[in-house]
Amino acid sequence: MTVILKPPLLLLHILLLSLLPINSTSSPATQAEALIKWKNSLVPSSFLSSWSTTNITNLCKWNGMVCDITGTVSEIIISGANLNGTLAQFNFTPFLNVTRFDLSNNLLSGPIPSEIGQLTKLQYVSFYNNYLIGTIPYQLSNLQKLWNLDLGSNYLVTPDWSKFLSMPLLTRLSFAHNYLTSGFPGFILDCQNLTHLDLTQNHLHGTLEYLSLTKNVFRGAVSPKITKLSKLIDLHLGQNEFSGLIPEDIGSMSNLRIIELYNNLFEGRIPSSIGWLTELWHLDVRWNALNSTIPSELGLCTNLTYLALSSNSFTGELPLSLTNLLKITDLGLSENKLSGEISPYFFSNWTELTSLQLQNNLFTGKIPLEIGLLTKLQLLFLFNNMFTGSIPSEVGNLKDLTELDLSINRLSGPIPLALWNLTNLQILQLFSNNVTGTIPPAIGNMSSLQIIDLSTNQLYGELPDTISGLSNLQKISLFTNNFSGNIPSDFGKFSPSLSSVSFSNNSFSGELPPELCSGFLLQLFTVNSNNFTGPLPECLRNCSLLERVRFDGNNFNGNITNAFGVHPNLYFISLNDNQFMGKISLEWAECASLIIFQMGRNRISGKIPAELGKLIQLHNLSLGCNELSGEIPQTLGRLIELKELDLSQNKLTGNIPKELGITALESLNVSHNQLLGEIPASFYTMVNLSSSSIDFSYNKLTGQIPVSKVFEEAPAEAYVGNSVCGLLLLAIIVAGIIIFYRKTKFLSVERRRLGESLIWEGEGKFTFKDIVKASEDFNEKYCIGKGGFGTVYRVALPNSQIVAVKRLNMSDSSEIPSANRHSFENEIRVLTEVRHRNIIKPYGFLSIRGCMYLVYDYVERGSLGNALYGLEGKVELNWNTRVKILQGVAHAVAYLHHDCSPPIVHRDITVNNILLEHEFEPRLSDFGVARLLNPDTSNWTPIAGSYGYMAPELALTMRLTDKCDVYSFGVMALELMMGRHPRELLSSLSFNSRTLDTAEFLLKDVLDQGLPPPTGQIAEAVEFVVTIALACVHDTPKERPTMRFVAQELSAQTQICLSNQF
Repeated sequence: MTVILKPPLLLLHILLLSLLPINSTSSPATQAEALIKWKNSLVPSSFLSSWSTTNITNLCKWNGMVCDITGTVSEIIISGANLNGTLAQFNFTPFLNVTRFDLSNNLLSGPIPSEIGQLTKLQYVSFYNNYLIGTIPYQLSNLQKLWNLDLGSNYLVTPDWSKFLSMPLLTRLSFAHNYLTSGFPGFILDCQNLTHLDLTQNHLHGTLEYLSLTKNVFRGAVSPKITKLSKLIDLHLGQNEFSGLIPEDIGSMSNLRIIELYNNLFEGRIPSSIGWLTELWHLDVRWNALNSTIPSELGLCTNLTYLALSSNSFTGELPLSLTNLLKITDLGLSENKLSGEISPYFFSNWTELTSLQLQNNLFTGKIPLEIGLLTKLQLLFLFNNMFTGSIPSEVGNLKDLTELDLSINRLSGPIPLALWNLTNLQILQLFSNNVTGTIPPAIGNMSSLQIIDLSTNQLYGELPDTISGLSNLQKISLFTNNFSGNIPSDFGKFSPSLSSVSFSNNSFSGELPPELCSGFLLQLFTVNSNNFTGPLPECLRNCSLLERVRFDGNNFNGNITNAFGVHPNLYFISLNDNQFMGKISLEWAECASLIIFQMGRNRISGKIPAELGKLIQLHNLSLGCNELSGEIPQTLGRLIELKELDLSQNKLTGNIPKELGITALESLNVSHNQLLGEIPASFYTMVNLSSSSIDFSYNKLTGQIPVSKVFEEAPAEAYVGNSVCGLLLLAIIVAGIIIFYRKTKFLSVERRRLGESLIWEGEGKFTFKDIVKASEDFNEKYCIGKGGFGTVYRVALPNSQIVAVKRLNMSDSSEIPSANRHSFENEIRVLTEVRHRNIIKPYGFLSIRGCMYLVYDYVERGSLGNALYGLEGKVELNWNTRVKILQGVAHAVAYLHHDCSPPIVHRDITVNNILLEHEFEPRLSDFGVARLLNPDTSNWTPIAGSYGYMAPELALTMRLTDKCDVYSFGVMALELMMGRHPRELLSSLSFNSRTLDTAEFLLKDVLDQGLPPPTGQIAEAVEFVVTIALACVHDTPKERPTMRFVAQELSAQTQICLSNQF
């Protein structure tokens, strides 16, 4: 049908056409010709199949083309078409009317032609995700109508930014993921309508005058002029090195919805103007150095759903105004210094919470019962605080909870039964509390459970059979509790993902389950210090991922020869103190990652395989107290990293191979064998040995000892029972007399102990009957403390003398447990031999009617821990007093290490084991785990002491040295200066890339906020204390100073600074 236009309509049509831009170069034919020319320069693509000279009349139907009413191309959209080639042959001239140019997600390479600047009608340009190179052409800034420019994910480099014009209509700009360097693109600051700017992952640097974005290296303060970007909605400055204060007027940017300042160096406070941002719903200032209280104005941001303030130094209590954050879903306040109790009103109002992280703070009091109102909660982290009381049963209301961590607090009482019904829970961590009770059969309901850690509590009883049904279980840690009975026989059978099992330090018995590693994914397996019996499970041979394994301190038996297999990732294995028989398998030589290899105190026989010389990473080899025979293999000399070697108390014969003179060795014990010949003269090169760490006694050795200070100064006991060194014979005889005298004296004491007699040191003017009468037969009202090995009573005697009595109650058993007896006798032996004004003074001890008693001086103020964390003591512990206390403790420990023979390692230096006299004079106490460093014994020891104070090397090597005490002293000193345990600081020193290099930084950021900052000479003394404490907690034992050095330096330096105070 023919359409006939009437004259008026015809005139109107002609008029409209006359108003359209007519350019002879923009005809469909010229555009088609230009496109075909460009197509021919590209790698053939099916997407461009419609581009053809025979199809010019259908240009508007070509793939990627959009036309206007004139039939010419107005938009080019070719995204994700795998175009491969360059833009060199693209003729821009025919496309002057184009408004959109999108070539994103292709394979285009080469530079961006400057001719693109001719297309002045362009509003949208995206060359995102190609392989374009070269500089960004400044001609792009001629495109004054452009509102979107995306050149992200290419290989573009920095142009001359000064040639760029302002682009007033630009709202979205991305140069992300390129290779831009030098300073910030200045023209951006004139783009007043910009709402989205992305410069992620370039190499920009310099000081930003107004604005920056994520993941660059900008330094210095953020200029206050940034607040002039009043239309900004999202502000992302994260992952830079900005420092200084957050701009005070940030609240004037009233449109802000998102603020991300995380991972910078901002300090000071969050400005109170933050309360003006009523549209704000996301605030992230994690990982900075903010060090004020949380502003109450934050409670005015009632639209907040995400608030992250973690990893700063915020102090004080949570402002009650935060109860106004009714929409909050994610709240992270972890790793600060926040304190006080958690008000129930918070939990009553935060009912939308899905994630609550308050860990690593100083919160106290009970966990509010209102926690049960947070029914949408999926993640609850309250660990490493000082919460007390029991775990609220209302936690059982949190049915959506997937992760619960209440560890490292002071929680007590049983685990609520309701908690075991949280069927969505994947991670449950309650370790390092005082939780009691048993694990009920209801644990079988927790079908989603992957990780459970209840270690270091006071749980008891047997494990329920239902624990075997946890099919998703990956890690279970129950060490250091009072569990007993057998492990369920099918444990592990239905848990194929099990990778970590720790049952150490309990009273488990029976045999290990035969299928505990059914999934063969086990990496950590520790069951040491229990009463397990029987052989090792056969399935262990096939657990090729094993890394750390401990069976020591049990009653395992059976043939060990082929019981274990080859484990390429195994670095720690301890089979010590069992009843294993058989031989050392050659398969051990294939465990190439071994660092610690311990099989001591068993019944293992046969020869030491020469193939063990292949274990070139080995640090510790302990084969002592077995029935090994034959010669010491020369190949052990290949173990150039070996630090500890114990081959004592076997039946080894032959000469000591000269190859054994390993330079790295720090301890060598080959005593009680049948070795012949001389100690190789080449051993003089073993410079890391000490005279107290060698033992060649009770062999058949002859000849001269090596010419070396270590060997010449070694005690006679190191050579006794040999024919070596005629010149030392007299010394050996004298040593024998001394040993005999000491043994006689000890036996005398032992006889008196067995006879239930009280031993006094000539100081006491009272009897045990006086003590019983004055304490009303040890009535509970006189109890002043309970520890791991006893209860302490304050007893006022008739002669007005006040003493402290430690009682070890054996529950009326006639047989005193060996662990408690050992601890008790250690304390007696140490206390009766030392005399120092800063070490607690003993009167005597008594063993009677199933109890043992230790009587010593009563110290008025109690422990340093009570003073430090108590309300009253904190005020009295000013900086002068704290430094004075550290001086006294340092001298006490130095006395034990350097003035006692043999030296004594305390092993448990903590704020709770330092008692304070009326004038705050410190007295070191609690020698229950003290260890004499006898030269004729190995210093390898089960771990003892308090978690958080033990030197890191004890966990790996279990080797006890005086440097372990140095580390504990350093931790205690930092705790005293900081007013809290320095666990985060110690972690930062070991793992954080931003290491704490100066004491000045520490003085400003980590000193106890409960005291006024030290000034003048006091500040100098405190600074020196912190500096020397940091030296004491060095990860490497050799780098730590001796306690004599510490004591001398503390006295000298602090006396100079504080001469008027002491």
